[in-house]
Amino acid sequence: MFAPAVAVCQKADESFPTIKPHDLRHTAALAISAGANVTAVQRMLGQAKASMTLDTYADLFDTDLDAVAVELDAPIKAAATEANPSATAGRDG
Repeated sequence: MFAPAVAVCQKADESFPTIKPHDLRHTAALAISAGANVTAVQRMLGQAKASMTLDTYADLFDTDLDAVAVELDAPIKAAATEANPSATAGRDG
């Protein structure tokens, strides 16, 4: 099913590369990293469980850890300030 679809694309556009399903693996990782629902990606890939999708692509999300830390830092600081405004007064954020 995949190869005939690639052939149609190549017939329509001679510059379309020869690709295999495995070549698209990073597309799933990019979709998840961009906020796509993991279950939707799992279904798109035809995998039995979302855990399989996450296990397969988890190593590609290492750079997301910094972004998660940044996103969590602001509400944690805000909650700390709200709980005890005098304890955080004068600190640089």
